[in-house]
Amino acid sequence: MKWSLLPIPKDDPAGFRDAVRLNSLGSLFFFASFVLKKTRLAQLHWQMCQIVETDDLHLVLEMPMSSFKTTVCTESLSMWWALPFTERDEMLMRGLGYDDAWIAWMKIAHDQNARTLITHETDTRVVEMGKAIDGHYLHNDIFRYAFSDIIPDGGTTWNNHSKFQKRNHNSPGDMTTATFAMRSVGTALQGIHAT
Repeated sequence: MKWSLLPIPKDDPAGFRDAVRLNSLGSLFFFASFVLKKTRLAQLHWQMCQIVETDDLHLVLEMPMSSFKTTVCTESLSMWWALPFTERDEMLMRGLGYDDAWIAWMKIAHDQNARTLITHETDTRVVEMGKAIDGHYLHNDIFRYAFSDIIPDGGTTWNNHSKFQKRNHNSPGDMTTATFAMRSVGTALQGIHAT
């Protein structure tokens, strides 16, 4: 089963939020292009999104520079994995006719307590990659509106190397590793428990 995009109402703020949120949970491409405002994505990137929307990801992408690999597979996918899938989201999706298999997939794909290790050869570049994520959490109005439940407050760590979004403390798991741990090659990785 694949997600069928919901129309996005313009004159109903609650309906807008629900449609954007559900479309984002159901489609990485929608999340990247509409919510994260990656307007230069095309058919190739839709295909890339389809490939990485799996619970058994073993992939090496060899593509030319400027193909938006980092945009899709680092920035967008890392954030997509960390989206919360709440009881309300489940209720709304079931109301749309999505079955147990789809709901199970949503619970695998999305984990508010996800911990992703993002690496690059140089520290400068990995920090730049982190700043792209910063921009969405701090300034992206659509992301902040649709996913206000994960926007960090003053009580969480958010710096160049460790970024903690709001976590679900009722769910088991390691709460000591950042949602996004940014490290360069040669940096110690002890204590980082990425999912």
